[in-house]
Amino acid sequence: MNVSMKVTLCIMSAIVASAAVADDVQIENDALRIEFGTAEEGFPVKGIVNRLVGDAKFVNLKTSCGLWQLDFAKKGADGKYVHTTLSNRSPTEEKRAVRSGDTLRFEFKGVHLGKERAAVDVTAEVKVPPGGAASEWRLKVRNRSSVYALYETSYPRFDEIAAAGAADVFYPYKTLGGIRRRKFTDNGRDIEVECPGWRPPVTAFNLGEAGLYIAAHDPALNYKKLFIGVDRSVRFDTIVENAGEPGRASGDPGYAVTVAAYRGDWWQAAKIYRKWALGQKWAAKGPIAKRADYPKALKDLDLVLCIKEADPAKMKSHLYAAHNAWPDLKVGVNWYRWTIHPFCVNFPEFFPAIDGAKYPIQLAKKLGIVLSPYTDPRSWDKDLCSWAYAKRDACRSIEGETKDEVYFPKHRLAVMCPTAAPWQEAAMKIAVDAIGTNTVNGCGFTGIYVDQVAAMSPVPCWTEGHEHPHGGGHWWADAYRETFAKIHDYCSAKGAPMFTEGMCDFCLDSLDCYLKASEPQEDEVPFFTAVYSGYALTYANSQSLKDELKDFRAHQMRDFTRGVILGYTDRWRITEKEYRPQQQCLAMLAKIRRAAADFMVYGTLEDELRFVEPVTEMDVKLKSIWRGYTNEFRFPVVMGTVWKTIDGSRTAVVAANASGESRRVSIRPPAPGLAVVPIDGIASAAYEERGGIGVLELPPATATFLCTK
Repeated sequence: MNVSMKVTLCIMSAIVASAAVADDVQIENDALRIEFGTAEEGFPVKGIVNRLVGDAKFVNLKTSCGLWQLDFAKKGADGKYVHTTLSNRSPTEEKRAVRSGDTLRFEFKGVHLGKERAAVDVTAEVKVPPGGAASEWRLKVRNRSSVYALYETSYPRFDEIAAAGAADVFYPYKTLGGIRRRKFTDNGRDIEVECPGWRPPVTAFNLGEAGLYIAAHDPALNYKKLFIGVDRSVRFDTIVENAGEPGRASGDPGYAVTVAAYRGDWWQAAKIYRKWALGQKWAAKGPIAKRADYPKALKDLDLVLCIKEADPAKMKSHLYAAHNAWPDLKVGVNWYRWTIHPFCVNFPEFFPAIDGAKYPIQLAKKLGIVLSPYTDPRSWDKDLCSWAYAKRDACRSIEGETKDEVYFPKHRLAVMCPTAAPWQEAAMKIAVDAIGTNTVNGCGFTGIYVDQVAAMSPVPCWTEGHEHPHGGGHWWADAYRETFAKIHDYCSAKGAPMFTEGMCDFCLDSLDCYLKASEPQEDEVPFFTAVYSGYALTYANSQSLKDELKDFRAHQMRDFTRGVILGYTDRWRITEKEYRPQQQCLAMLAKIRRAAADFMVYGTLEDELRFVEPVTEMDVKLKSIWRGYTNEFRFPVVMGTVWKTIDGSRTAVVAANASGESRRVSIRPPAPGLAVVPIDGIASAAYEERGGIGVLELPPATATFLCTK
């Protein structure tokens, strides 16, 4: 296949306003066509055409002027930094578009910076290889200024990708990785996704079945921000290495942005990202079924509870209650308030444990419960005496300020730089004292929860003496990966799972299970699971026990169909006798998940269950655990997902009926030969195929599991 391209070369005069108008510029292959404006306009992106689906056009508004923007900084006499910006529309000595094979290169030579003429050269590249559906966007900057240093790049920049109300938009969210907003309008707010973190650097727009995928395919995991505006604009902003430092600042964001066309919906976007992500270093250990360092105790877990208890005797009662509620299930517990310190105070000094903590720890082992203490090695309490020693290892802004976070007790917690050896030692010591028994504070826990690690984004750091480039770069991810690889080796040798908050690329091979910690959203979608199923497990579906039983059931069933390990509900109260119906619901879902382990634990989440006719919806009210208000949603009465074994040889359907009545639905079978798998103690569904349509009948308030032989 030949790449066709129309390029007009325009040599501009020193004064942009007097330059001749150039013809439009474009580059294309069989999957997509990218159209740019004239040289006089600064070659803005004027259109991206999905040629796979009816030449659907994105970025098609006349007001488009975006391509790139740069932020430069200089230090003033008062020690504060002054910033100025340039863009593809700034005064420039020369602008031209150059074709080189399958690459279109836009050269901006001699961009004026403040009073300095012709101080900056910018090259923006767009590569559209033949035979594929993706393009790669790269930026390089050469700065000759003696005053200003490059601070941040913004590339590519897309103005108003679709008109208000025209497109469905996938954007990153902190639960299972994403939210799908149908017919996205100007309602809401701009979002900024800092990466790496618990929201993936991906967005996707759909005009019907015509999709546009935009993502950072960054093997090094540089710090970056994905911006998605309420006006449907999209851009990637990157603080560069040694940002703001003359003569040292990098002129390269360090990664490429991928823009691709596809046919389908957000599931296809997830498959594009999965294909790339599973080829990266964090997935090199392979699927969990084949990993010797992945704890068996986690593979076998059916439920995980959250218990906040400072009384060891009461903690023992809670453990007994959990065992009695689910005697034939494998249960894990994340234990908060096990330490003598109040919650969110005195990080990272968690030890010693409360007097008598050894007794619930011993009981958990006897009952076969995986007991994991709450820890958070990310920050340091500035009200501790040890802060005088630790402050040299904290992250600091270019102005020299620490990055402080304040939670419930109003203590200032400074984010620590992960490249500092003392911080790395402190993080390791927490794990050794928690899991081990041969230290002064050794507790002998059978797992560990490390808060925030996968959830929180990097903090650009300019602290003098730290062994990393100042500002941005990939040093944060490198340091965390190195530190937690060692901690994981220690924990896995003892068979102890490592739990964390949120989901993130960089720690996939050094942490084991990811907490789904956020308020429920009506349109949330399991992007993370679709990308990393078979390689990572998620857990928790926090829910108030004040919710009605039907609402409880609907919310838990939705996450069950997405592979989440349930049980985190409303602290330990779920084990009380008055919540026996809720306990039974969780037990049923856990037993089905166990029976379907080849798919839901070790396999891959492929798709949602596709129904022939729209499914009846129900009103669901979910009370916020943290904020007290009530969210009102519309959930489908019947919901389901499609799974495959890790080798792709077998297919399964997991479906659930959240209503109190029997339901019959017609589905589009994802594979021939599906049959219901009977499970003891669970009412069996009925299934048959008629003329290529699957008819599934589900008993009231029941889930089911079907698979091929």
